[in-house]
Amino acid sequence: MKKSNTKQGIQEIDEELQYKKAILEKASTPALWTDDFITELYNNPYHNIWSYLKENVSDDIYYQLESRYFEDFQSWPKDTVPDEVPENTVSSTAKIKLVSVAEIQKKPAEWLIHGYIPKNNITVLAADGGVGKTSVACEVAAAVSSGRHSIFVPDEVKYNTEPEEPGIVIFLSGEDTFEHTLRAKLEDCNANLQNILTVSLDNEMFSNVKFGSAEMESIVSDYRPKLLIIDPLQSFLPEGMNVASRLDMRSALHYPVAYGSKYGVTTLILAHTNKKQNVSARDRISDSSDLWDIARSVLMSGSIRDSETRYLSHEKSNYGDLQDTILYDFDNGHLKVTGRSDKRDGFYQKLKSSGFTTAAPALSEAESFLIDLLSNGQPMETAYVDARAKDYGISPTALRRAKSSLGKEHKITRFSTGIKSSKKHFMQIVTNQ
Repeated sequence: MKKSNTKQGIQEIDEELQYKKAILEKASTPALWTDDFITELYNNPYHNIWSYLKENVSDDIYYQLESRYFEDFQSWPKDTVPDEVPENTVSSTAKIKLVSVAEIQKKPAEWLIHGYIPKNNITVLAADGGVGKTSVACEVAAAVSSGRHSIFVPDEVKYNTEPEEPGIVIFLSGEDTFEHTLRAKLEDCNANLQNILTVSLDNEMFSNVKFGSAEMESIVSDYRPKLLIIDPLQSFLPEGMNVASRLDMRSALHYPVAYGSKYGVTTLILAHTNKKQNVSARDRISDSSDLWDIARSVLMSGSIRDSETRYLSHEKSNYGDLQDTILYDFDNGHLKVTGRSDKRDGFYQKLKSSGFTTAAPALSEAESFLIDLLSNGQPMETAYVDARAKDYGISPTALRRAKSSLGKEHKITRFSTGIKSSKKHFMQIVTNQ
């Protein structure tokens, strides 16, 4: 009997070893990672299969397989033996511990940049080349690195909330260099440069820093940044990935999703827009709509026709209302907010293709624009008001009629100062004393 038990034990050890070797052979070749194979790993009968794989495959292969497992089961693998338990009972060794929704406390959304960039999630900033999306990213990086409010945050929020503690920002750029471009932009934004980290383009490891690589995982896990900036997305996708493939994009983008839940990292991904016209913002993001679907917030930046002014339009938000579109330009390299609008990317794209006269707002919108712009009660130079109205897409005719109408209703007043060449014209809202 004792001898029989010994033989049975040897046989069981041999079967376990054969099973593990078969699993190892498949695990070593990513092309063999079918859905059935991942499910087999989930249901494996041996408690130490993942420890065995970690000892016998490269770190890169192991982390890729672990992440693929997470993608399918939304949990990290554990070396436990699944038990067979009766229906409607809970196994004491369940791999994923479920909780009753009644035990979960509701929590408000947490924001890295209030209203625009939610914490621990992906935000996408998409724009045509040359309109300043990298400058926008630098402003966000500067705010996070220094702990100040971003200039994009409305005054009423700044005055009623405390700024965040300064945090680490990892800024990975595959286009601009810090030596020639990005350091100067960050300095213009008064960033805390000590808190902004990067991998230089001339570093031999740079080409290995891709979503899903052991190098990217190591950077995020070792430094635990508050913000990870990827500029642009295409530079940090795995080699050979088809950007137009939904499967490939979802496979790549689940990594920054996991960084948020695993390491508490907020990711800002910069992407290019395409040349399509009269389409939704979702369809303007280059090559893949999956980027839009996976992101929890999407910002679109562009230039306004016949103007130096740019816009930053909030196009998607999973955790709150869409925020105002921000109008901004540059003053000696400094990004400066010049106004806010309720218009979106589609409106400004139509302005480019059809001109101001056909896309201009009606009289009532022109009146609302003037009231909003003058709402702080301070006199404002008429030339400045006219320039902002042009940025907003208001035709000169609608603006002239709005000034006349509001003047007759004693809602605004107009006056001049100075004489001859020094004469200036001003407007001011009429307040009830």
